[in-house]
Amino acid sequence: VKVRGQASEGTEKQQLRPEARANDSGVSRRRPLIIPHEGEVTVDRLKKRADWQVKRGSGYAATASITVTGWRDGGGKIWTRNWLVQVQDAWIGIDGLMVIKSVTLTQDAEGQGTVAILDLADPRALGGENPRGKTADAYSAPGAITPEYGDQ
Repeated sequence: VKVRGQASEGTEKQQLRPEARANDSGVSRRRPLIIPHEGEVTVDRLKKRADWQVKRGSGYAATASITVTGWRDGGGKIWTRNWLVQVQDAWIGIDGLMVIKSVTLTQDAEGQGTVAILDLADPRALGGENPRGKTADAYSAPGAITPEYGDQ
């Protein structure tokens, strides 16, 4: 991931053509994503944006949609987005924590009764950390991504 921008003051290279790079070790092909930075540029902002983009991409590499019976979890609370849930499903090969991206609550849908459809993702997709589970190694990025930055 390359993040590029421009500062409003100064005529040096770091103000006119700043760039931060972050590499995801889980992606083997060479296909850089170039992102224009939104707003005033500083080196720290570029690095933070590049790091965030790599984590987000890694998080969306592992997603699932699971239908559960009822609208409530084991503790009696209604399923809500941004909650972490433990997913153990041998059929789709997931055994670890995932974050709920969205919830669809339905009743009497084609004779299924009351169900909740949970759209799940790796917690890093929404800014979280490594999900830590038996299948966490299958996710495309390590738990703590340390971006590599280079100057142009």
